[in-house]
Amino acid sequence: MRRMQKKHIFNILKNCPNLKTLELLDCRALTFSGWPRDAVALRKVFLNGCNFVTNQAASSLITVCGDTLEKIIFTEATSLDSQIFRDLARHAQRLEELTINDCTSVRLRDFQALTEALWSSLRWLDLASCRGISSFPVCSRKLCRHRSGLHLTQSGQQDATSLPQLQVLILDKTKINDDGLRGISQVAPSLRYLSLQDCRAISDDGVAALATSDVSDGCTSLELVDLKGTPVTDASLRALEARCPRLHLVRVDSCRSVSRKMRSKHNERARRILAGGNLSKCERIFAERKKIEMIDPNKSSSESDESENDQEEDDDYAIEARRSGASYRRRR
Repeated sequence: MRRMQKKHIFNILKNCPNLKTLELLDCRALTFSGWPRDAVALRKVFLNGCNFVTNQAASSLITVCGDTLEKIIFTEATSLDSQIFRDLARHAQRLEELTINDCTSVRLRDFQALTEALWSSLRWLDLASCRGISSFPVCSRKLCRHRSGLHLTQSGQQDATSLPQLQVLILDKTKINDDGLRGISQVAPSLRYLSLQDCRAISDDGVAALATSDVSDGCTSLELVDLKGTPVTDASLRALEARCPRLHLVRVDSCRSVSRKMRSKHNERARRILAGGNLSKCERIFAERKKIEMIDPNKSSSESDESENDQEEDDDYAIEARRSGASYRRRR
């Protein structure tokens, strides 16, 4: 699709009234400065390798399609900044799945505007490699009083839940810190999959706080936590195992401070998941992301400090990835 031009895309958008999904992959020759006002209102937009999309183009896309948008993906979004969060908050309040990768500038107030606007719909949030993220927005008490998402904790206190539907959160290679993890524990009680690959600013205290909170029950519904390349120790794994009864796996590849015994335990669980056929939603996400890492080395840039068991797991999985790789597309 390297020769695709803007006029070709716009003709499709204007002349296909039943179009619901648009996916562009690696269209390096494209340049967008806007979106046609008479374009069809899309439900799903996937712009992979979208360094050609400017703030102005993204804003007009969201304005045109906002009322119907359910899922939007921007990868390699190096030309976008924090304004996109405000545009989504203003126009796309039905959005369920949002992926923005490599956005270099993210202001907390814009991030908070997004979560406050999409509090009742957002189920999937992927902000990998958005380096400006160090904390996580917590709903203001005044706003939370007006929401129907309030419920009682086990202690009988009111819980100001701001993202009650959020199940998948990916913050790989961000600057999220322990305070940010504490914020997540306060606002995402339904969280099932959390990925913190290569988040170097977190510690055992922050991970332990995920499953407990002074104002809520914490993220005790977690099934899979990806801590690859983080500075955690066995204490993090023990805390998650003790407080998250649904936990299937904690990924600890390249975690130098985790003991060999604990790494072997979770690597064996990972092998069973990768070899299994009847996977849960979280296990499928893990398997697909692992497969992309094996096919595209650029997706896995943790320090090369894996134990022998870690390397054996990758060698075994490389065989499976080659056998079934045709069913997975690379999304740069």
